[in-house]
Amino acid sequence: RAVFESGMSVGGIDNSSLQIDGIEIASNYDVDAAALSALITEARKLQTNDSMDDAQRQETARQMLSAMNDVFAKGASLQLEKFNVAVDGGTMTIDLNVDIPSGSDSVQAAMANGSAAGNIVIPDAVVEALGAVSPELAGGLTMAAMMGFVQQKDGAYRANVSYKDGVLLLNDLPVPLPF
Repeated sequence: RAVFESGMSVGGIDNSSLQIDGIEIASNYDVDAAALSALITEARKLQTNDSMDDAQRQETARQMLSAMNDVFAKGASLQLEKFNVAVDGGTMTIDLNVDIPSGSDSVQAAMANGSAAGNIVIPDAVVEALGAVSPELAGGLTMAAMMGFVQQKDGAYRANVSYKDGVLLLNDLPVPLPF
């Protein structure tokens, strides 16, 4: 098994429409080492080999999917301890734990058998800043709050997220999935 931690911190990112003051990510992984290595090897082939013809790309993509299925078959977990994005006076936070039990023989089986739980908090100031760039996003959050998928309280949009038995829940309400 490969058990490792990862962390990243990025300072300010400034573009013409949105000021991102910083990004912090901290995560832990537990995955079968050989399966992960095979997946990374196939992914690198796609990234680094511009001379592949279509048949070679398709075969490499097939090998990559096979390697991904092997990762899932051997079980994996991800703990996203911190995913924070500071934007214009507020910080969006996400934490998430994902568990894929061993024995899943495909991505679809992993989705059916896996589970996840976490929280999302998006302060009103962040929603306002993002709304200036994408009014659809702010409108979507307002609509999600009206439907009960997120709650607007204590100056932020909040959602408890869970996934089990193929059902995604936001604040205990089922969310239709496209698969």
